[in-house]
This record gives sequence, C-alpha cells and structure tokens, in this order.
Amino acid sequence: MIGLQLVRAWIAPQQKKDAIMEDAKAELAKIGVTFPNNVGGHNMFANLDHATKKKAEAIMDKMETQLEEQGLELPVRKHQND
Repeated sequence: MIGLQLVRAWIAPQQKKDAIMEDAKAELAKIGVTFPNNVGGHNMFANLDHATKKKAEAIMDKMETQLEEQGLELPVRKHQND
C-alpha cells in the first residue's frame, strides 16, 4: 500500500511537469522553434533572429516559472565542456 502511495506521489508531479513542458513545446512550434534538447544550455536559441529569440526565451521563462510554482525542477543536461 505504501509503495502505491509513493508511486502516485511521483506520478502526479511528473504528469504536471510533462503537461507544462508539452505546452511550451507547442508554443515554440507555433513560432517555428524546436524545443531544445539541452534546456538551460549555452546559446540554446543562438541560431534564431532577435525577435524570434526573444519570443522563445519568453516561452521558456514562462515554462520555468510554471514549474517553479508547482515545486518542480526543469531537467538540465550538462554539456561535456561544463
């Protein structure tokens, strides 16, 4: 019984995180940007024009804020050179 409670306690936040990240992916897709694989990495939107880069950064900021409000963390991949 406790094991099931632990699983449910993990699944609910994971589902919230997945939903928030899917929303961000959809918003980025609307402006023609692919969700970055290395979230938080250096220059993740370096190849975009200034206006699109600002929109993409705003979407990512919104996603990070939503995750923080839920007490969730964004998974960040480390670069090999970091």
